[in-house]
Amino acid sequence: RWAQLNPLYAGMRDFLQQFPDKKQLYIITTKKLVFVHKILDANQIQLINDHIRDTSEHVTKRQIIENILEDRKIRPEQFVFVDDQVDTLIKVQPTKVQVILAAWGYNTEVQQEKARQHSIPVYTLEDFLQAFGESD
Repeated sequence: RWAQLNPLYAGMRDFLQQFPDKKQLYIITTKKLVFVHKILDANQIQLINDHIRDTSEHVTKRQIIENILEDRKIRPEQFVFVDDQVDTLIKVQPTKVQVILAAWGYNTEVQQEKARQHSIPVYTLEDFLQAFGESD
């Protein structure tokens, strides 16, 4: 019942279930890991546990990304970070990773315009699935 009150965005369940190379997929979230795992389990989504990271008052999404880049020897241009908070994306920009604002998330047209002013592309869910989902 709890999981029903915390649904994934439309299309996200299939995307996560069908993502072809789970080694290249990370979730960086402000949610507590225990809740993320419950949501994933309820949606029958299996990901690599070490690839699910949560923030704290001492560790930001930017720091998590920097750690992943360093630990996994990933070049910033090979990493795409999608978030629904424009301020988070602006803070991440100095890492040189590709950033995208998820227009289907918790943001407004004002925030989407702010993203564009900071050269951050704004993707609808359809844009995202077309760019990163499996081709038919």
